[in-house]
Amino acid sequence: MKTTVFDEWIIECDEWITASAYSKISCGSAQECGCDDCQLFVKLCPSIFPRRVRDLLEGLGIDLKKEKEVSEFGFGRARPGMNLYIAEYDFYGKLVAGPDAMEPQGSGFTINLRDIEEGAQLGFTERSSYPRQMPFRNLFPLTSAILSVWVPVETNLGLRSALRRIGRIAARFAQPLKRGLRLR
Repeated sequence: MKTTVFDEWIIECDEWITASAYSKISCGSAQECGCDDCQLFVKLCPSIFPRRVRDLLEGLGIDLKKEKEVSEFGFGRARPGMNLYIAEYDFYGKLVAGPDAMEPQGSGFTINLRDIEEGAQLGFTERSSYPRQMPFRNLFPLTSAILSVWVPVETNLGLRSALRRIGRIAARFAQPLKRGLRLR
């Protein structure tokens, strides 16, 4: 195992075992899903994460196109005009030092990520209970990297497509009204 230091974390990992596990996965959860939000994530994934985070995760053996889970959280009140994406990736290794992103709260956990740069956060946890992708199910120790990133709404294909549909529907309803109105 190699030791990697990144900001406040010290991580031990075997990037070859991790890369081997990712090579057995055909695609990430976003590509499997196929909804507009997930397809946007698939399209933007290579460019939305900060370079130093991409370098770190690729150095751990992670294939950024094969996330085990991705979630999109709509329009952000804290950041108008932006959508928040959170993606989770597993790797073979352990968190030696630094905060665990999943903090116990009541009978469950809360996720506490650290700012990496403007609009991007990162955390690591050994407590992820989300179902593992098949090649990772029998690996121990296993740690998850959790990334969050804000993406401008104007790049949201689903929103643009929905607005176009609404516009076409509104235009169909407006035409009969125009014909029925006679101004004197």
